Amino acid sequence: MTTARRKVAAFLALVAASGVCGCALTDSAQLEKDLVAELTYRVESVTDGIELVREDVIADPEDVIAGSDVIGDARSLSGGSEATWPVEPSALLAMGRTAETVRLTMTTTARVEGGGGLSYEALSGRVCFTIEVRADSPVELLPSDCRGDDGRIPDHIAESEETIVPLSELELTRS
Repeated sequence: MTTARRKVAAFLALVAASGVCGCALTDSAQLEKDLVAELTYRVESVTDGIELVREDVIADPEDVIAGSDVIGDARSLSGGSEATWPVEPSALLAMGRTAETVRLTMTTTARVEGGGGLSYEALSGRVCFTIEVRADSPVELLPSDCRGDDGRIPDHIAESEETIVPLSELELTRS
């Protein structure tokens, strides 16, 4: 048997085996699309939630964050902090405030899985973003570099093996 025929035979045997055991080869491109979709959903969910309480955020952003069950306060975790990273879906990295505007710099993560059996694959990703809240206009979503109030990227993010996905790569329905 020639080398080309052996390769074809080996490929066909792999395809047949994956069909018999219910295993499918993982499509990395599909995993990446699924990750972008999940991150998009999470960013839009937190942005929509902030939009609903926009006036409260302008009045007292600390109180809104403290009472949230979807945003964890990670501002104290920059540098080598021993504290535990919040388990909430999104984490607040920094907050800025003027008389008319509140800026919340946040991060959220997602994990997607594909395949099964011999070809299981998982992909984790993170996106950082800033939500700018004004009393007189819809919230605005801006890109962020994941820096906290102290200008540093928290160790939890810097040392992570997660893929950092730029906000511009998400398929957001808002501008």
